[in-house]
Amino acid sequence: MKTFQPNCTLPPPGEPSFVAGPEIRSTLDIVWACLSVIFLSTWSVLHLNVPPPIRSRTRWQLFRKTVWLAKRKLKWTLYSSLMPELTIAFGVDRFLSARKSVGETRTMAVDDGTEWTLTHALFADMDGFLIKFPDEPVEESGSGHGGGLLSEKALELQRHYERQFERMGSTGWQAHRTNCEALEPSYIESTATSRSGTNSSNRADVIEFEGFAQPLCGNFWVLNARQIAIARRHGIIACLPRESEEELADKSKSDGLVKLIAFSQLIWLVVQLIVRSVKGKPNSQLEIMTVSYAACAMVGYGLLWHQPQDVSQPVILEACRSPSGAEIAEITGQRGNDVGRFRPRSMLMPSMDIQSGAAFASGLLLGGLLYGLIHLTAWDFSFPTPVDRLLWRICSLVLGLSPLVVTLFRFLPIGRIPYFVIVLIITIASYASRIILLVETFRSLYYIEPAGYVSTWTVAIPHIG
Repeated sequence: MKTFQPNCTLPPPGEPSFVAGPEIRSTLDIVWACLSVIFLSTWSVLHLNVPPPIRSRTRWQLFRKTVWLAKRKLKWTLYSSLMPELTIAFGVDRFLSARKSVGETRTMAVDDGTEWTLTHALFADMDGFLIKFPDEPVEESGSGHGGGLLSEKALELQRHYERQFERMGSTGWQAHRTNCEALEPSYIESTATSRSGTNSSNRADVIEFEGFAQPLCGNFWVLNARQIAIARRHGIIACLPRESEEELADKSKSDGLVKLIAFSQLIWLVVQLIVRSVKGKPNSQLEIMTVSYAACAMVGYGLLWHQPQDVSQPVILEACRSPSGAEIAEITGQRGNDVGRFRPRSMLMPSMDIQSGAAFASGLLLGGLLYGLIHLTAWDFSFPTPVDRLLWRICSLVLGLSPLVVTLFRFLPIGRIPYFVIVLIITIASYASRIILLVETFRSLYYIEPAGYVSTWTVAIPHIG
């Protein structure tokens, strides 16, 4: 590989002059302009759930909490960079769930004299509302006042949370005696069924019961929008949250300037690609990949426009009374999908969760088609070799069509095992295609045609890069 250093003439000294930029762009000009868009498209679009209400008592605990929150966002930025269609999938899922909640809860909100808008429902689905019960701690069994089997499980969960967050502070989550007593009969019944039954699914039901019910044995609950409506209908809370839409929006730390920069950078990139195509100047594969990231981010922005972002503390709702076992069972029946469910050994609250598997799958289908088909616009681009061009075309088709193929086979009567094998093969092919496209994208940077380095008037538009 050779490094080419272009030479530019300088103006004569001693004369006032306006120096225009050179009519060329370097390899790093292309790289930095594209990477800035990709970073903005994967970082600023994230709408993570409200973190657990950790109370840090020392500066070191506060520092560790800050680092933990930063690592959480960096982790999801990495996920979004590997699968940008996740932005659309989560956006479709949360938007449809929130819109349904608004329709179902509108009458209740009118009766309570409160607002229940799309912002409220989205805030609830991101773990923004926390129902707090009066503390009724469960004592250890060694003291002679311990509860039943579920109380022991709840105490075990409490100790797990204490160990998990001790370096950052305390969540305040404690096993709640009355809530444990309400769920105890259901837990005993499910355990007895598991022991007497021969079907292995019985044990799975017990594990699922523990995963969903144990966190509801505590002194505070984190519920989604549909679950909050059930709690209000049964009188567990006196009314729906009284915070206005403006107050919830004020809790958001969404930076409008960052979104404006991301949007303007995308517009600049699209305009540059169009102008270069009209003038017959080739574009790079990296610019096409960048457009696919930005397009997914813009759709995600639109779907989650009303959702608060980077909220650090939930809104506390005081419980009026403890629930019955039947009411808890109804609330757990309105949980999110498996990805977002509470698990005793996981974080107190997930960073991202799914409310509807069907909506999430639809979002993945839409995002996959958008991401893959945009890559197909580089079908006739210049590549180092014909093999590279063929690989790009095949991988773009795989990424664009794999969600559609998985959806198609889902409705065919082929059985669970063959369907699982097909999904596994397509998943492996999809990830392999992503890696190949990434390699081809940066490999092709060293083989851009000379005309590809000629700039256009779009370099005069303010942009990052």
